[in-house]
Amino acid sequence: MDSHRANVQEFADLPAYTGPGIATQARKIIADLTALSAGEYIRTLDANVKACKNSFAGSMVRKALLIMTGLPSGCVFTKIHPHGSAYWTSTAAISTVQDGEPRNFFLKLTRTDVGLSNLIGEYTSMKAIHAATPDFSPVPLAVGTYAANPDIHFYLASYVDMTDEVPEVDQLPAKLAELHSKALSPNGKFGFSVPTNMGACVQPNEWTSSWEECFNRLISVQFEFEQEVHGHTDEMRGLHRAMLDKVIPRLLRPLETEGRSIQPRFVHGDLWDGNASVDATTDQPIIFDASGMYAHNEYELGAWNLPRHKIYRAYIQEYQRHFPPSAPEEDFEDRLMLYRYRFNLTSSGSYLDNMRFRALTIDDMKYLTTKYTDGYQGPEQTKAGAES
Repeated sequence: MDSHRANVQEFADLPAYTGPGIATQARKIIADLTALSAGEYIRTLDANVKACKNSFAGSMVRKALLIMTGLPSGCVFTKIHPHGSAYWTSTAAISTVQDGEPRNFFLKLTRTDVGLSNLIGEYTSMKAIHAATPDFSPVPLAVGTYAANPDIHFYLASYVDMTDEVPEVDQLPAKLAELHSKALSPNGKFGFSVPTNMGACVQPNEWTSSWEECFNRLISVQFEFEQEVHGHTDEMRGLHRAMLDKVIPRLLRPLETEGRSIQPRFVHGDLWDGNASVDATTDQPIIFDASGMYAHNEYELGAWNLPRHKIYRAYIQEYQRHFPPSAPEEDFEDRLMLYRYRFNLTSSGSYLDNMRFRALTIDDMKYLTTKYTDGYQGPEQTKAGAES
């Protein structure tokens, strides 16, 4: 544990692991995703790598796949070696020389169908980010499956030399606000065109016309996955019911009723310290490992509302200078608490033998359910309810 976090209450006096003693599907998913040896498939490139089922066509993808398979004329593969770190995947750097100039790539590998879903979601998310803000991310090039081993899947991107620092507070929030301003939903709805993964949990991302409905679905999937990982409890199930019935309607329904509205904007979806850095060449912020969707832009700030993260409250305050809070503004802080709860819930469902994040999740649920016992008291139902 970092010394500057050692005295933070969130990391103190938390219970030891007492999770389920029997295997569950969720625990198997996590175990399978974390079983890939870092060096096992990063010794050489698969000679017959093939495009995945989805038709991600285009010159950049074809060029990337050529590089992965025998290399095009004038291109010489020089080396591949482990690079970076990731909990769910193995990562590597690929070095080539093309027409006498070095060109490097970033490769990410995983296994299982859930792993493939994760990489397709990341590839599609990074394409949306790069389309709106090209200087804010690596270039996503391809996603696919090894022909020699159909259980091994890859994601290929341009290589960006990054520092080990988080972006400065006067840079990252402004750039994120630019992304949120430019990347609007193509159909005016919340959700995304493909599933994405939050941890090991697959998030379906079905299109909905209401943010409240979208968030309800998202949080319910995450909750059930977390319960499978660490065991079902009556206390948490009761709190979850109160969150769905009282807290979420009270905090999210006012965003889209009584004459108010929000636009679905593309969010990275998991923007904490580990998924943001600084481009060593340009000294500008760079983000990666997205698990995106079209959502309420403030949803992005949930990860910035956690004391364990280096990107913390000062970044939220700076973001507000570029993108003011949605109305009703007086609910802003508790909306952030609700979105923070989702990140704690995801963390709890990601680690097999760690109950720290479950304790934090319960604390968030208790705070919100105690404060909002009356639920939503306005005259209107959800947008989706009004349409039905």
